[in-house]
Amino acid sequence: HRHRTTVRISGYDLNTGANGLVNVQPVTNEYRNTFIRTEVLGHFATGPITHDLTLGVSRTSRYSLAADVQNMTLPQRQNIFDPIVLNPPVYTKPGVTSPSQTSTDAAVYAYDTIALTKRLKLLVGARQVLDTEESGSVTSQNHVFSPAYGVLFDVLPTTTLFASYMQGLEAGGTAPANAANANVILAPAISKQKEFGIRDSFFKGLSVSASYFEITRGNAVTDPVTNIFGYSGDLSYKGVEATATYEINRAWRIHAAVLRLKARQEAPNQPLINGMTPENTPDWTGNLGVSYSPAAVPGLTLRGGVALISKRPVNAQDQGYIPGYSLYNIGASYTTRIQGRRTTFQLAIDNLANKRYWNSVTTGTYGIGMDRTIKFNVKFDM
Repeated sequence: HRHRTTVRISGYDLNTGANGLVNVQPVTNEYRNTFIRTEVLGHFATGPITHDLTLGVSRTSRYSLAADVQNMTLPQRQNIFDPIVLNPPVYTKPGVTSPSQTSTDAAVYAYDTIALTKRLKLLVGARQVLDTEESGSVTSQNHVFSPAYGVLFDVLPTTTLFASYMQGLEAGGTAPANAANANVILAPAISKQKEFGIRDSFFKGLSVSASYFEITRGNAVTDPVTNIFGYSGDLSYKGVEATATYEINRAWRIHAAVLRLKARQEAPNQPLINGMTPENTPDWTGNLGVSYSPAAVPGLTLRGGVALISKRPVNAQDQGYIPGYSLYNIGASYTTRIQGRRTTFQLAIDNLANKRYWNSVTTGTYGIGMDRTIKFNVKFDM
């Protein structure tokens, strides 16, 4: 259950920031998500071939209701560069309630890892889904079949090549407050993924993994002409990702990860966004970290690292960008035994330099990055 009021300012002078139109939108949301799953796992052989089989049934349901919905324009104008305190809105009539929405997926599935030889494994699977969409008194149903395939081949005992293809339903997005169909949740859409890569630990202390992937999913976006939130073609993601961990010795370890991504909107029916990068999507992300476990203090580990992300478009038309940033983090953990039970103390400091930054931008709303944050927790193994 959530009630919130969104305030948006538009139409202001780009140079002075004056004469901004202030729009206030209160809304009360009810959400209920339920998930049920039952599986049977089995390991057996058919002649020289071994199987690791999973059989399962699942049911996922999302319910939502938007009530007390209003859209009010304040009589006062606002200057975004020199703001004034505005009088609170006075609602003269009750808000409206949108039709409730329920999205339910009932599925049966099977996945099998087949060891043809010691070096070659096949992965095969299938999922049959009955998708039911209810919006008010209107109900629609669709049957969706989702296959999955994969292969693992050990070139060497320390080197594995892998490839896979998967597809399945992905939950639909929710229309933002500034869309013509605000708070409407889209029906699920089919997503597809292809990937191939390599994992290797040939060199002592060094473990690396690298892969190339392609992902296609529905492009849930607010149309720049109609202002209606819906699917407009597909999103195409093509990228290369890699991770590496190197244990220099028992005390020192280095880990790194990098992602190079080319994301494009394939929306031929809307030329204003066709071929553009999706909002809030960077071309590069990465992180680098080091950990130290001194032999003089068994159980103690000290950590430090940096996370990096490149600039990202502020909307589907790529009309501006929020800048990239780098964040430094440090931490420490200590594991010991208290009255015979394993106990771990953990301390972490995120955004060590207290950097000011935008961490996201979605549907025209900027997310402010967290200030320097100190976190401490203790875990007891019972």
